[in-house]
Amino acid sequence: LAASYFIYGFSLIIILGLLRIIFRLNLKEGEYTIASIGMMRWMFINAAYYLLSITFMDFILLTPFAVIAFRMLGAKVGNNVQINSKNCADLSLLEIGDNSVIGGHATVICHSFERSRLILRKVKIGKNVVIGLNSVILAGADIGDGSFITAGSVLGKNKIVEPHSVYAGVPAESN
Repeated sequence: LAASYFIYGFSLIIILGLLRIIFRLNLKEGEYTIASIGMMRWMFINAAYYLLSITFMDFILLTPFAVIAFRMLGAKVGNNVQINSKNCADLSLLEIGDNSVIGGHATVICHSFERSRLILRKVKIGKNVVIGLNSVILAGADIGDGSFITAGSVLGKNKIVEPHSVYAGVPAESN
């Protein structure tokens, strides 16, 4: 039974990755109205990831298989990255640099809804970045190399965190 479950999970990762490649299901930055083709693509892609997330991601977090799954679903993930959260969406708009860590239960999303529109923006996480436990990173965020996002922080949409800084809901003061 256990072997069957893992065969299912890895097969699902491969099938979703192939579907993304064959049907060119990468998301593109922009604004989409409700019931538009762009919004339907977004819904399909996130529903497919949600299926993987609720049935299998818990078992591969903090392993190289989580990074492989993110890459298969379109994320640009550097080397030696640790992912300890399945609460990520819009993976084809996510970029994570080398040696970065996404802490447990952190949420990283590349979309927002405003005035009956879906807005998609890339999230860029630089090299050597630590995203703390239960942090929330919203669409358009750009986190510079060597930065630290403290546990429980909310990084609003389109916010920029300067390289080598600490962000704790608001930029922390340097000593």
